This record gives sequence, C-alpha cells and structure tokens, in this order.
Amino acid sequence: MPDEVSAFTFRTWLRAGNAEEWEPGHRLLLYVDDGGNAAPQAVSWGTVDGAQSSLALSRDLARCSGHHVTAAGDVREIRGELQDRASDPLDVERAGGHEFDTETEGTAGWRPADRLRLLIDDGTELPLRRAAWRDRAGNAASVALRSPSPSGNADVTDMVTTVWASAEHRAADEVAANLVDGTHSTWFAPRKEASLEFRFPRPVVIDQYVLTSAGDAPDRDPRSWVVHGSTDGRLWRVLDSRGGESFADRHESRPYRIYVEPRAYDRYRFDIHASNGSPHLRLQDVRFLAQSSGFTGYRHPAGHDPVAYRGRRVAQEPPAVRMGPLPEGLPTVTESYSARDLARQRAEPMSASGAGPRKESEGDETAPRPEPGPSTVAEWRAFLSDCGSAFPDADRLREAGSDGRAKHPLSQTQRETRRPGREPASEEAVLAAEARLGVRLPPAYRNFLLTSNGWTTIGRLDLLGAEEIGWFPDLDPGLLEAWESAGFPDVTGTLERSLLITNDDGGSGGHWLLDSGRVAEDGEWIAYEWWPGEGGDLEEHDNFGDLVAHAVEASS
Repeated sequence: MPDEVSAFTFRTWLRAGNAEEWEPGHRLLLYVDDGGNAAPQAVSWGTVDGAQSSLALSRDLARCSGHHVTAAGDVREIRGELQDRASDPLDVERAGGHEFDTETEGTAGWRPADRLRLLIDDGTELPLRRAAWRDRAGNAASVALRSPSPSGNADVTDMVTTVWASAEHRAADEVAANLVDGTHSTWFAPRKEASLEFRFPRPVVIDQYVLTSAGDAPDRDPRSWVVHGSTDGRLWRVLDSRGGESFADRHESRPYRIYVEPRAYDRYRFDIHASNGSPHLRLQDVRFLAQSSGFTGYRHPAGHDPVAYRGRRVAQEPPAVRMGPLPEGLPTVTESYSARDLARQRAEPMSASGAGPRKESEGDETAPRPEPGPSTVAEWRAFLSDCGSAFPDADRLREAGSDGRAKHPLSQTQRETRRPGREPASEEAVLAAEARLGVRLPPAYRNFLLTSNGWTTIGRLDLLGAEEIGWFPDLDPGLLEAWESAGFPDVTGTLERSLLITNDDGGSGGHWLLDSGRVAEDGEWIAYEWWPGEGGDLEEHDNFGDLVAHAVEASS
C-alpha cells in the first residue's frame, strides 16, 4: 500500500521495566489526517487521567514500539503488530474521534489550513487530552484539546450548578452535592433504587461520565442504571443504560462512554435500578467529561519554522432525535432550580415526588410466578431444540430452507436437529449493532442473537437480526406520529425509548419492543408485545426470554 494516510489498527502488548513476559494490551486505533497525505512516523498522546503514551512506527508500518506511563506514574514498554490498515476515509466523529477546521498564524495573521481529522483510541475509553505526531515527510504537529469549560479542561463537573437526589442521608451530610465536590465525601441513599439529576448553566455535549466507588461495602455500589438527557426537564432522551456493573476496588473510578450521537443537554439524570446486593446505595463521585470544542498547538512543516496552530470542532448537523417523558413511576423534580446552588442545597435539598423506580415485584410476593424464560446461550440452544415443532408452519419452513425459497433458510444442522431460528450472529455483528444503537443490549436478547440471528415466524411475527433492529421512531415513524396525534402519551413515551425487534409478517400488525428506560437489577429490559389494532395496550413481560417463552406456549 502506498505511503499515505490510513487508519491503523494494532494489537498491543505491555511489559513492566523489570519483567520478561509481555502481557496483552488493548487494541490501538490510530488515524491522523492533517492534509499532508503522509503516513505517521511517530505518535504520542495523553488522556484526561494523566496517562501518557508514545510510539514510533516501523519503516514498513507493520510494527510499533514505545512506552506508556500510567496515571499513577508506572512505566511500561509497549509494542504492537499491525492488525488492519484501511485507506478509505474514516468517519472519525462516529468512531469517537475529532474533526476540526484549522488555522495557522504567519506574518500576515491567521490563515485557514487543512482540516484535521484525529482518532487515537487506546481502548481505555478515556477522552484524549493532547496529541503530537510526525509524519514520514518530516512534518510535525502538537495539539492540546480544550472543552467548553472556562479552563478548557475536558472534565466539566465544576460547571454543575445543582444536584438533586430522590433519596439522601442528610443527618450524616451524605448528600447528593458531595458527588461533584471533588473530595472523598459520599452520597448515601437508604434504598437500593434512587434517581440523581445534575444541571448545567447551559447545554453541554457530554460524551463520557465517570463513577467512583465509595470506600465501604462493595454491595452498596450501583449495579444497573439508565442515563437520560434533557433541555427542559419534561422530555428526555435515553443516552446510556448499564446492567451487571461492579467495581473491582474501593475509590475506583470507572469511565463510561455515551455512544448515541452527540447532542447538548443542560440536565443529565441517572436512574439507578439496583445495588450490588445491599438495600442501600453509596457513591463517592460522578464526573462529566465533555466533547472537545477545539484545540491549540503548533505545526512545524519540514524545512520551515514552526507556526501557531488552532482549530474549532466541525459543527455537526444536530441529530433529529425524539424525546419523551420519563418512564411512569420514576421520581421527578418538583421544585425550581433557579434559586438554589450547591452550597444551599446541602442544608436545604430539593423535594421529589413519585413512587420511585420500578420494583422487581409488587403486591403479593407469595403469588406464583411463571417459569423464567431462557437467558444464556446454552439455555437458548436447548429452548430452540425443544420447540422445533411448536409452530404449524415449521415443516413448511424446513422445506423452503432446503431449496432456497426462504428469506433466511435453515442450515443443514438446523433442519436435522429440527431447531428453528437462524444461524447465530457473530460477536462482531452484535457489537456493531450495539455501536450503531448506542447501547449494550440486554443479556437475554444479546445471547439469543448469538444463538439465532432472528427467527422467521414466531407466532405471527418475524424476529429481526442484529443488523435489522432499530429504535422504534427510526423504523416506524408513521405509526408513532399517528399515536401521538391520537393523544396516547403513555404509549408514545414508551415507543420513543424502545427497540423494535420484530417485522410484521403478513400484515398482522404486531410489534415486539424492548424498553431501554426500564432496566432490572440483572440488566434485563422490560419487553412488550403490542398489537395496536387490538386495543393498543402494551402487554408487559419481565424480559425478552419471558416474552419468547410466552409466545411459544401460546402458539403451540
């Protein structure tokens, strides 16, 4: 391949200075395009936690060597081997990188320069703070990224003006305001479910947040939560959802990237649905890391003097997103923010109303519950084998699969074992779907895709494959608009935050949905069966596995 700008993916290894063995490191993705059309010779970078890395590439660009210094100051050797090189233009914004309109300063003042497209992904999910590079033509540059905060720091937590919590321990001064004060003081909630809301003085694009565990019992750490963003406190967008999370150490800070397309909000809300076993919750810090707004630095063209170099992030077309009310039952802020600041809030926290986040069970806990549906890959394989003849058209589908008439023909193994479904999705295909959707899929549904990438005709519907699923507003905007016009806010609010995972087979008018705004302790999402032509009520199931088991039983 010619010596040109490319996206390089390296497999890396790390080694301590006095060690003999190399340990596997993260995948490293490098892409630097400053208009020079020359491949990099050396690259260095730093992340917001203070870690620093520096690498030089071999002459054939197949290897790299260098060093890495952790945030704690530990020094490691690093080496890498080329895994992939792509010369096609890279969508750096979608991949988590940066694109800037730039200028250089000469004797005649500032003049426009080539656009800079920069992506350095070292697998840590921490925002880039600085970068420097030298290309094979001898040109060099160095940039320091800045955020919208007054200091330019990517950490914009200091901009938070108000914090609200649905529960806190005021008697011990373990209040929500402690989460953003930068000390070891903590927030404590005497329950395993709670909501937090943070307000900024103006809308800010947050692309990562960091949670820091407290110093006491690990079972008080949050386990599952949903993050929402809003500009008015009334309509919200789901930005991230997590389940099954834990912290390895006390006072450990863990970053979480927001994968949905960026948009600025002045309110960010965390609805915590479960602890790690305790009836209480405790956290030390919540930090917000903003998308960079520009950079300052220098360029040093080969054979010339260095010049000042600056850039402004390329303005992206704001994504058209649908906002909706919070899920029913979540506590809401009922008092105005305007007259409060964090100092007053310590002594006079805001009030909340509402029944609180969804409980795992309500009413008579001794009432019998149906057997849970499949969840793991092994359970899905057994389930599909058991229900191979559950549907009246199973034999017809096998025959169609044998002669190529089916849209998703069954494999020879599936026909022989009488197991319905499709061929499994690869882990890469599921990860690509999650990146496209901006969320991690709930466990039961994720494992189903890894067992069968969809299912042709379950009841009266087709289950879509990983490459076909999408948010309901994107896949069926006409139906959503019709229900909005008819005045069903509870239904449309659910539709706006739900994944559509089925295709209407033959005009039956049915839909299966997964609700990203209602996440259980184990990371599962509430699942719905919806037949808008038969009354419009959403039939609720605890998770996707339970919904499938119900459908199979009803169809057999």
